[in-house]
Amino acid sequence: HDIQQVDIAPLLSLKENNPLLDLATVRYPAVALALLHFGVMFCMFYANSTGQSLAYETVYGLLQGESGLCFLASGFGTIVGAISGGRTTDILLIRKKRILTEKANQNQEKGAPCVDIVVPAEARLEAVWVGTILILAGTIASGWFIDKHISLAGVLVMQFVFGFGVCFTYQSIGNYLIDVFPTRSARITGVQNFWRNIFGAVLVQVFPTMLSSIGWGWSYTVMFFLIMLSFAGIMVVVFKGTVLRKRYGPSAKS
Repeated sequence: HDIQQVDIAPLLSLKENNPLLDLATVRYPAVALALLHFGVMFCMFYANSTGQSLAYETVYGLLQGESGLCFLASGFGTIVGAISGGRTTDILLIRKKRILTEKANQNQEKGAPCVDIVVPAEARLEAVWVGTILILAGTIASGWFIDKHISLAGVLVMQFVFGFGVCFTYQSIGNYLIDVFPTRSARITGVQNFWRNIFGAVLVQVFPTMLSSIGWGWSYTVMFFLIMLSFAGIMVVVFKGTVLRKRYGPSAKS
């Protein structure tokens, strides 16, 4: 740390390296809304995984080994979604920077002073609606397909769509939070993991009870509306995130 880039934070003292301070980042509205959607996606993914194992064996009568093979559908979806989501966010940043650069050049031609081009972190979230819509479609379709005993092939297709949407969304939000905390990327990643695991632990415990109480279709419908609520929050960040961060933080110094 004697010789370092200006954007690399110095080593923290034990007092500054307090995990409770990291968890307190939820006090920032933009961060809280992003973490909410991230957490809801995570808990839906694992609640769905719990439900699918029950559905394959109890509804479709598969053996345990055959049930395991069915998870390849969502597995392939997550792989494709993660790759697509990461590349899409990079493309969005490049596109946004090109637009801002062209606008700055036009202003300079009109006599405006030269300014540094700063791409807002919210640019990474501009395609988050794509992944979320796929999650919504996969959720509602999977639940009612199972409820009505519709073809297993249809369920597997929807599981691919669901897995794709979840990991596509993960990449967008995860990269956004790292851009908001560029010098504390590992710490904000730990915060993501903490809150999403809290969400996941709660829903995974509740979900089997939901299935036995209200059935497959309505249980997945409840999940659908929970996703819709968190989706509304992340769209606030997409359109007003820059304003929220300027007003409520986090600032560049924090």
